[in-house]
Amino acid sequence: TFQQQKSDIYSSCIASINRDAAGTITNPSTTDGRHEYVSVQGCTMNNSYNGMYFQGYSAPSPYDLFDHFYNIGNVTGNTLTNIGSEGVTNTNIVYGGFAQYLDSISINNNTIRVNNGTNSVTMYGILLSTGINSSANVIGNTISDTSGATTLQMTAIGNAMGGTGVDNTVNIQNNTITNCVYTAPTTGNSYLIYLSANPFNLNVTGNVIRDIKHGDGSSTATGSMYGVYCLSSNSTSGATYTISNNSLDNFTRSQSAPGSGNMVGLYFTSAAFNTEM
Repeated sequence: TFQQQKSDIYSSCIASINRDAAGTITNPSTTDGRHEYVSVQGCTMNNSYNGMYFQGYSAPSPYDLFDHFYNIGNVTGNTLTNIGSEGVTNTNIVYGGFAQYLDSISINNNTIRVNNGTNSVTMYGILLSTGINSSANVIGNTISDTSGATTLQMTAIGNAMGGTGVDNTVNIQNNTITNCVYTAPTTGNSYLIYLSANPFNLNVTGNVIRDIKHGDGSSTATGSMYGVYCLSSNSTSGATYTISNNSLDNFTRSQSAPGSGNMVGLYFTSAAFNTEM
């Protein structure tokens, strides 16, 4: 069990970062120096600004100095509660789980609760950030977000990992995103699954997104709500995107006065060489 202080904006219950004993940033020069086979199983994490934070080295091509093989909850899921900035003041992004510059990661079977209180900050339940041709699994997680921001986005699962994909796979499957509440937004958007990288293979299947609230009637709440928002594309021969068997239910918007605002279940700006929906 990990108990942190939300008032410390640098606090994470579990983190892997390239720093030496003095806190100075260091980077690997050979594959012996990268993080490998990191496993986090069955942990309870509570009262932290961020839940889990994993950042490798921004390695040049061929990217073999990215961290490798992270296993977060595959055997026994982790429970993250009271993550975020509720009750404190901050202007920094809040993450339940964050990963960047990893070659491969699985975040599976975890329960994540994130709340940024009344702070107007961007928040993510899970964000997988930069990773060229990286593979990732986000499977079987249960995520609930509560945001008190006004103009900045609330995202349950965001994936920007796996770009410039030539043979990699990103799976976003069988997650339950429920009871996400953006309490008093003005123009801020709610994204329940946000996809912006361009992997070779992308599977978004079997996810349940339900009981999502945008606004509590006290604000204009004109921002957009998206169940699945996809900017991903890959025209390479053989690239395949599959989006199927996702369930979206009970999306509500409450405004201080009748106004505009998009509410979209599946939003796609482009596609892959093969796309199945």
